[in-house]
Amino acid sequence: MSQSVLAGMENSAVTVLKRAIELDHESRLQDALVCYQEGIHLLMEVLKATKDEAKKVHYRKKIANYMDRAEKIKEQLNDLKESVQLFEILRDAYKRTLQCENYPSADFT
Repeated sequence: MSQSVLAGMENSAVTVLKRAIELDHESRLQDALVCYQEGIHLLMEVLKATKDEAKKVHYRKKIANYMDRAEKIKEQLNDLKESVQLFEILRDAYKRTLQCENYPSADFT
């Protein structure tokens, strides 16, 4: 891979990862996660093509940091999804309770 292509990929990774950080700060977690994943993928491609060992160490650290953040976002999204599911279960149970209250109970005594 030529140096100009490598530099272009690195610039693309930086742009995407900066966007991920912005989205993260705006609490747009789903969008941030997508950008982190794409930026990590681009950085990994740059890492594979890089010959300079010092740069490889730098890229590995950056990739590890972004992967950690992406994992934390995934956990937050899963927790949120579980909370929404619990809310829906409780809401449905409440609705069923209200429906039962609207009908007089039968007296079998």
